[in-house]
Amino acid sequence: MPKTVFILLLLLSTRLHGQTDSTQKGWAVTLTSSLIPLGSSAIGIQPGAEYKFNDRLNLLSEITFRAAPKNSGLLLDRHYMRLKSELMYNFFKKRKKVFHEYAGLQVAWASRRFVDSNGHYYENQKSDSAVFFDKAKLKSPITTFAVQFGSIIADGRFGVDVFMGFGVRFVHTSFSEVANPRKGPRIFRAFYVPAAYNYAGNVTQFHFNAGIRFMWHFYDFQHPRKR
Repeated sequence: MPKTVFILLLLLSTRLHGQTDSTQKGWAVTLTSSLIPLGSSAIGIQPGAEYKFNDRLNLLSEITFRAAPKNSGLLLDRHYMRLKSELMYNFFKKRKKVFHEYAGLQVAWASRRFVDSNGHYYENQKSDSAVFFDKAKLKSPITTFAVQFGSIIADGRFGVDVFMGFGVRFVHTSFSEVANPRKGPRIFRAFYVPAAYNYAGNVTQFHFNAGIRFMWHFYDFQHPRKR
């Protein structure tokens, strides 16, 4: 499903490109730091590339790699990679300024797997008991769809993108090689919220993201303005 959406975004941007007068187009590279859902100390690095079709439309694609150690606490052999694509629509400014706003549609897919030691999981979200284990292998890919809003601040080729977005996240978790499984009561304690990967099967959650993206344009960047 994510690959289909990536293709649709590309086709839509190409169609709109043909319908809109283009006054400026070209490539840019981007770099963003990221927190990734792999327990504590899970930091990722997120390089990307953006193509500007015209004053209205940009297409941004990024890939995220884990930059933290493989092992952290009870989570071992952590692997993570995320592919992300966003179609961005720029809003025109009446006067010359060093920033402009945009809105976008973003889709992302992440591959996530690791080994959990002395962990537990719930067979479903309404279960009143948990399955505890000594060690287990988890595969827990994530698909997200989000509406994004941001402001690009630039004067020349270097730019900063301050953004936020919200949408929906789909998580599917499977467990294998579960060592010494045993059932016990559901965990109830103050401020404890199970992670999505603590539930076997499918989980749907609210998604929120925010951050700062650094950009370098390979052309003389100008903010879109009404003419």
